[in-house]
Amino acid sequence: MKRNVKLRRKRGFTVVCIILALVFLLGLIVPVILNITAGAASLSDQLSSLKKQQNEIAEKQKDVRSQIKELSGQIAEVGSLKAALDQQIELTELEIINVGEQILVIEQEIAIKQQEYDLTYDDELHQVEIFKARVRAMEENGDISYYSILFQANSFADLLSRIDFISEIMSYDESVVDRLSAAKQSTADKKAELEAIKTEVESYRELQLQKIAEKEDEIAEAEALMLSLMEDKETLAALNKQYEADRAAVDAKITDTVKKLEEQRKAAEKAAGGSIVSTGQFIWPSDSTTITSGFGARASPTKGASTYHKGVDVGAKHGSNIYASDSGKVVIAEYSSSYGNYVMINHGDGRYTVYAHMSKISCKVGNSVTQGQVIGLVGSTGISTGPHLHFEIHTNGAAVNPMNYFK
Repeated sequence: MKRNVKLRRKRGFTVVCIILALVFLLGLIVPVILNITAGAASLSDQLSSLKKQQNEIAEKQKDVRSQIKELSGQIAEVGSLKAALDQQIELTELEIINVGEQILVIEQEIAIKQQEYDLTYDDELHQVEIFKARVRAMEENGDISYYSILFQANSFADLLSRIDFISEIMSYDESVVDRLSAAKQSTADKKAELEAIKTEVESYRELQLQKIAEKEDEIAEAEALMLSLMEDKETLAALNKQYEADRAAVDAKITDTVKKLEEQRKAAEKAAGGSIVSTGQFIWPSDSTTITSGFGARASPTKGASTYHKGVDVGAKHGSNIYASDSGKVVIAEYSSSYGNYVMINHGDGRYTVYAHMSKISCKVGNSVTQGQVIGLVGSTGISTGPHLHFEIHTNGAAVNPMNYFK
């Protein structure tokens, strides 16, 4: 009898210990799972925002393609057509960047899903060990049946106590099996989620490659279209008219900007909200040293382009870096139908530089830039039939030959 009582107490103590151990483990695991889930929710919001941006870019692409279709047959709108083609390329670049950002977010989600899977797998292993321990205990005590325990009761109260004890053991055994089954199912679910999101990120990588190929095709299409249009005399006349009007507007803006900033400099050496700090020396603004068109009077290398060149053209690879020739402040950063995407920097002491035909502008008006900082990428926007950098230096209100500053 004493042996049975000891056995019962021992088993009861074992059950309590296991339950307490599980409660302790859950106390450790649940906060981890909640933190991981919170991180996943934040990434989900980011991804939703990026997908919304992607849809907005796609809508703009539709509008631009519609404009291109309408303008293609209008001789007088060549400049507007090139501007639309430039915008289409820029929107495709935004799509590439957007998809790239989505890939980064999804990769972070993959890391979280991997953590979730690892936790559920560890929990499954833990439940397997509990199940094995319970099976071993049952095998070791296989000669003691629930019926024999009941028949050994020496009173009705003792019988009720034994029934409660047996019921607890059976409930615990069921819970062990249920938790093991749940752990296995959770592990399977997390593995499926992980595999699904890995497949998703691969589809995004394929989309990004597709968009990169589209951009290259659009660049080639824009350049080929401009070359073919310029073979037509009426088109060329219309283009020259548009170019001269826009170029005059750009020149006027540059001159007006210089005048205003020089007035500020003379008053307090201030421009764009602060004094200009520069080295006083210019560096070459590109990795390429190929000069395709020099400064001054010239036969127009591109029909529709100026016959008096206010800078030098540097032949360079599309998308290659353009560097600030000296430290200063950005005073113009915009698009024009002749210069395409262009930037003007004030270096102080009446010194300015201009960088044109960029595929991308990487600075904003008012930004302070340091010598050698990337301010944009080489492109073929505006009146241009191939990727190059148009580079100007202005001193004391006049454009000067940039080559005077370089060997």
